[in-house]
Amino acid sequence: MNTNPLDPKGSEGAKKPQLQLVPPALLVETAKALQHGAKTYGPWNWRKTNVGLMTYVGAMKRHIDAFLEGEDIDDSGAHHLGCVAASCAIVLDARKHGTLVDNRPGAEVKPEVKPEPAPTGMCPQCKGAIMFEDSVERRCLNCNFAISHGVIVR
Repeated sequence: MNTNPLDPKGSEGAKKPQLQLVPPALLVETAKALQHGAKTYGPWNWRKTNVGLMTYVGAMKRHIDAFLEGEDIDDSGAHHLGCVAASCAIVLDARKHGTLVDNRPGAEVKPEVKPEPAPTGMCPQCKGAIMFEDSVERRCLNCNFAISHGVIVR
């Protein structure tokens, strides 16, 4: 919570993920693994084509097993746990961007649903909920107030 009256944005910032809590060591080792992958497969390749979840689960398990066997550094030069984190990052990002295929045993094979649209403003009806916009309308997730093509929809 913001206790500094000279920092008006602090209370709003406190409501968001506190990215400053992510240790730099994790970011460095994850970046090493992602850099190696970018050289091999191209940067952000998982956003350009569908990727299977189980491919990354298998890679994560292999890196964890190597780490448990006493090996710290992968052939790429990244720490094995950084490689696990990179795989997790790719899975989460592919899911967010609709390119992750959930091919877990027993799962229906299909790309994940596209992410929700970005917030566009405050709701004029309930005075606090965020409005979301798609190609047709803006709608409040709190009270379901909607404006379609500039006309209020009830």
